[in-house]
Amino acid sequence: MTEIEEKKEYLKSYERAVRQMERGEEKIREMRLGQIIPAINNDGMPHAHNATDLSGYAALLDEAESQYMADRYQRLKICKEITDKIECMDNEDEKDVLTYSTDEMGEYCS
Repeated sequence: MTEIEEKKEYLKSYERAVRQMERGEEKIREMRLGQIIPAINNDGMPHAHNATDLSGYAALLDEAESQYMADRYQRLKICKEITDKIECMDNEDEKDVLTYSTDEMGEYCS
């Protein structure tokens, strides 16, 4: 792998980190919506209206949120490392190009 290809891969890690954070947020959002708006069964048959215990859901949600926050912290470190290295560059044109390209990748790391 050439030096330029290595640099491109390194910059792609920024985009991957942003996408992973978005997926984690989406997973938690879906968990919450699944509990708030449960699937509806319209088969015409009568069903019992069971009140379910939410402690299992709360535990799963808490675990998912804790994991998301730990993962997000690691990804933010990656993004900060990349943006710090861009800022240390001497060539202002290159800094602009790299800064604007990473900004388009996601708002989390800027």
